[in-house]
Amino acid sequence: MMKKAAIELSVEFIVTFILAVVIFSLSIYFAVTFFGGAEEIRLSIDAETESSIHDLFAQSGTLVAFPLNKKEVYLNDQVIFGVGVLNLIKDLPGQDPTGYYLRVRPHRYIDERGVEPGIDLSTPNYLPSMQDWIRYSNNTNIIDYNEYITTPILVEAKSVMGKQGTDDIATKRGTYVFNICIFRGDPGPSGLVCDKNILGHSQLYSNQVYKLYVTVF
Repeated sequence: MMKKAAIELSVEFIVTFILAVVIFSLSIYFAVTFFGGAEEIRLSIDAETESSIHDLFAQSGTLVAFPLNKKEVYLNDQVIFGVGVLNLIKDLPGQDPTGYYLRVRPHRYIDERGVEPGIDLSTPNYLPSMQDWIRYSNNTNIIDYNEYITTPILVEAKSVMGKQGTDDIATKRGTYVFNICIFRGDPGPSGLVCDKNILGHSQLYSNQVYKLYVTVF
């Protein structure tokens, strides 16, 4: 009887072990399939943006390519933009290469009717909160002559757009406008702002300020 019980216990253990291995293997498979699919989607979006930027540089000879500057997003969701910068200025022989700097700054709010109610997102009540919406690399970019780089800009529509004293100002439905400036060479204090009325065109690589529009539902 003891031998029979031992054999039955061994069989049950083997069956349980096999089932556990099968379930674990299926879990790994579905996890890899799911996250692999998500990665493919992300890469395909990046490839589409990169292709549009490449086409703009090839066809128009522009210094800065920003083909998709308007996107829609639900509250607490994210969208990603891509900005391309082409270097058409040769550095002098013997000098260190000049870096390019990208800066993104909150600018204005436009309500659902398309009316600007006078909310300046660059003021102290709004600027710190709105800066938290933005993620991008503000490091120095060294670009070889006649080559370009693409910088991704992530915008997350957070639930707070500003502060009034200690109280939060809830994010409103509507369109949020951000300014994008490209500098050739360290902008210094000028890099803290991105407004053509303050900077003037001469400090900007392409002599203009670009606009990024995020409509929040």
